[in-house]
Amino acid sequence: MSFSTDEQNLFQEAISRHFGSLQAQGFKLSPVAASSHYPTGDQLAVEVSAPSVGRGMTITFLKLGSRQALTTFLHKGETGGFMVNTFSKQMGAPKELIQQLSLASHDGLLSERIDAVLKATRSVIDRHLMSALTGGEWPAVKVDWGDYK
Repeated sequence: MSFSTDEQNLFQEAISRHFGSLQAQGFKLSPVAASSHYPTGDQLAVEVSAPSVGRGMTITFLKLGSRQALTTFLHKGETGGFMVNTFSKQMGAPKELIQQLSLASHDGLLSERIDAVLKATRSVIDRHLMSALTGGEWPAVKVDWGDYK
């Protein structure tokens, strides 16, 4: 793994800071899990789940060489799901908000960049997706294939 103990702790603390309050609503936060996958590289992931309804989100910090990304994937049981940034694009969010969901759009220390992305992600979830995560209607989000069409 190319993640240091400090990076793992930084990531876990940031998740707790931005999503820990969901535990009062019955959500569970997993400990950080490190793995390595081809072709995405090394990953740190935390599962934020609502076990009572079988829904949740996987927040993943990816590192491949000098490239880094932070993604949040909402899922409903075993039936798949969608990325928060794809949902935001589909709902017509302003370009500025979509950029806030990207680690590459922020400057500064890694901790500041992760905080900025998680803050924007939590805002989208609170405004548009909390009902879906807690058992409400699940949005139909098309896969954004980007340059892979």
